Amino acid sequence: MQLLEGLSDRLEVRYLSPSVIQVEYSILDTCLEHIEAYLVDAGLHLDNRLICRLKRSLYHYSEETQRAVHGCPKGASNCTDMIFVNQYRRRDHGCRDNRPSHWRNYR
Repeated sequence: MQLLEGLSDRLEVRYLSPSVIQVEYSILDTCLEHIEAYLVDAGLHLDNRLICRLKRSLYHYSEETQRAVHGCPKGASNCTDMIFVNQYRRRDHGCRDNRPSHWRNYR
């Protein structure tokens, strides 16, 4: 628990039993794959039974899909910033020139 508590401000860790913790996080900040890699690098061993590996693979896939839908492709460290950039680009704020590029230089 102590390893994960210092990892991020938006990460909540709860103790459930000596071998089980509950972790809540925002997928825009991190994902299960990163948390697992961090724990393994710290020397902890994860349950590697077939059913657990299948569940984790499903979670990895679904989180990666959710992050992609929100504009955070895999490996993007500035995910939250990209969401605001994408929203700004879509918003009608009058800073765009809708003319074709060859018309913009015509006077």
